[in-house]
Amino acid sequence: MINRVFNKLGYSIQNNQEISRYPYKKRYNFQDTEFDFWIPDSTGKQWYEHNFWEQAVELTTIKEMLKPNDSIIEFGVHYGFLAVFICKNLSESGKYLGVELLPKAALYSQAQLSLNNLNSNCRVINAAGAETNKKIYCRYDDGGNAFIKRSSDESLIVDAITGDSLLEEQGKVNFLKIDVEGYEVQVLEGCKEILKSLPKIAIELHLESITQYQRVVDDVFKIIPIEKYEGKYFWNSGGDYIRPDSHTLINFNLNTFPTDGIVNLFLTPKS
Repeated sequence: MINRVFNKLGYSIQNNQEISRYPYKKRYNFQDTEFDFWIPDSTGKQWYEHNFWEQAVELTTIKEMLKPNDSIIEFGVHYGFLAVFICKNLSESGKYLGVELLPKAALYSQAQLSLNNLNSNCRVINAAGAETNKKIYCRYDDGGNAFIKRSSDESLIVDAITGDSLLEEQGKVNFLKIDVEGYEVQVLEGCKEILKSLPKIAIELHLESITQYQRVVDDVFKIIPIEKYEGKYFWNSGGDYIRPDSHTLINFNLNTFPTDGIVNLFLTPKS
């Protein structure tokens, strides 16, 4: 019973020997970016206790897209690894707002920002991205990922917000990052005002999971004015784990875009 209560909040009960290992700090220094990072639990170790992040294609591509004064909203922050990397590359005039569904992940992510003295213009809130402001059900897996659910059974209830509702606080947004495990279309539907200004976009598309939420992949390219963008992507066709430094970038072409698996798409407005 106790385990079930804690699991609904995204926590798990571990033995004392396991708990005593965490948290601990790891320092990263790559792509001219140095930062400290809490490894808060075994999930964090599984994800981030690796040197291959130095050559991760996603980080390299995002670093190329970033400008020091960017105003960024990120939906789906996980444990804050990319959040810290992004914020370390912003100037004092840049702004970052992370929106993380899983309570413990939001807590960890904010702690990562504090660890690196990034609180003045960067923060993480516990909420889900969606097409409207509402309450929403979610569940989580052992990898620290959270998913939207349609029923309340064994679910955690969190606030869902639109990206557009954050504009008053964030100001003009010129970089939008989304990684929400199949709920991408709904998040984009909540960012229609943001998209009118043609922000840079980094989005992870779970092509088969999108249909579980009564949307289709074509909806993504109807909401994003895709004719005004160019970009690149990498594709995980089978959905199995691929090391972050093993991806190959492909030039974006809507006519040959994948229809299954997971795609990380990086878009910039045409000049």
